[in-house]
Amino acid sequence: MGILKTHKSFDDARIRKFPILFWFLLVFGFICVFNGLGSAPFLSQFSVRPHHIAGLVICVFLILKPTITLPPISIFLFCGVSIITTLINLQAWGVDNLIFSYLWGAVAVLAVMNCYSQLPREFREKLMVLLAIAVWAVVICKWIAQADTYVDFFQHRQTAKPRMLYFSAGGLNLEATWLSLLGLFLLKYPLFQGIYLGTSLFISVTYMSRVGMVACVCVLVWSMIHSKRKLALALTFGTSLTASFAAFVLLTWLLSVLNNAVGLTPVTQIFEETGHRITADARGIRSRFDIWEASWEAFKRQWWGYGSGNAMKAVQAIENMQAVPTLYTENNVHNLYLQVLLDGGIIGLAIFVFMCVRLVANNIKSLAKNPYAAFLLLYCAIALLQFKGADAPMVFVLGMYLVQDEGNTRKLITFKNPFSSIHAIKSA
Repeated sequence: MGILKTHKSFDDARIRKFPILFWFLLVFGFICVFNGLGSAPFLSQFSVRPHHIAGLVICVFLILKPTITLPPISIFLFCGVSIITTLINLQAWGVDNLIFSYLWGAVAVLAVMNCYSQLPREFREKLMVLLAIAVWAVVICKWIAQADTYVDFFQHRQTAKPRMLYFSAGGLNLEATWLSLLGLFLLKYPLFQGIYLGTSLFISVTYMSRVGMVACVCVLVWSMIHSKRKLALALTFGTSLTASFAAFVLLTWLLSVLNNAVGLTPVTQIFEETGHRITADARGIRSRFDIWEASWEAFKRQWWGYGSGNAMKAVQAIENMQAVPTLYTENNVHNLYLQVLLDGGIIGLAIFVFMCVRLVANNIKSLAKNPYAAFLLLYCAIALLQFKGADAPMVFVLGMYLVQDEGNTRKLITFKNPFSSIHAIKSA
């Protein structure tokens, strides 16, 4: 399909100057998506993950860049408000890891946008295509390796979601969401994109991730609108989705035979139960309404915010909501805008909404040629149902979005890099 075909841009002088930059960005993007892999304690109550370290290490490449381009001032303003509200509420509500994630996110956006701008345009596209393929391959292999877990889950129906290993922080919901959103970058390869989205939708269904399914359908609709080979995309999507479910049915039967299982739930009933859980699982829907109701009550008590990451602490403190058990099993309010409102108050939300509105205004006419903008816009839409803030995959794509279009770059502040001059003198 030509996805991995060597391009003449490999000979570009910028690639020769930064021989490992492309692969480092690719690895960084990979661990941003799978940001739940490993952690180390930091100051006793916080944790440091591989993507945090990689985001700081990538800053080393900035030394070689003659000029440095800064992210929009609104990002720094948002971080400033987050710091101030956190310090104001330090004694009453404590410090959450999210404030460090915001600060890391600002640094990571700075590093990614300056490093990504060094790559030739053709190479930039291939970076995201390879990232999508790598993430898809890992998730598929992981699903196959734990197939018996899924079959047991659908047969016996003892838990709300399959109890299986996930690589993305936030659980199966976020893993399915990131997998689906990365499909945006495969628009030029309709045959593979159809296979990718078909299997991604199947995985979202088996993960019991309604948000993942919504994300996948949105990506499919966007791709069908803008693809030059709509029929090929539709046919491969339908074939891939059908083949995935057929393989699942066959796998269920084979495992039942191998395990000499007796009295297992028929396959038709498995799918009926799956559909019921997805469309009528009142527990998950009710818990979100409970949290949103309590969030509004918490905001009315302290409109200036509780500090980054303290939203759920404030929600759990609402007296008439303390009897709701779901409030004690969540670490975010399942609505990024409410999360920001409680964390950073009215000022924090105003800055965040300004960034979202500006994103929409700048790209509403260019979505067909800008999957980066489409990724971020879908992120803003899905944020009505999940996300806590400073999500690593969003930070990674945001850094690339800011410099992949010359119109965006012209609006940013650029200054001469003093460290690059020092490096040049030493080299001479």
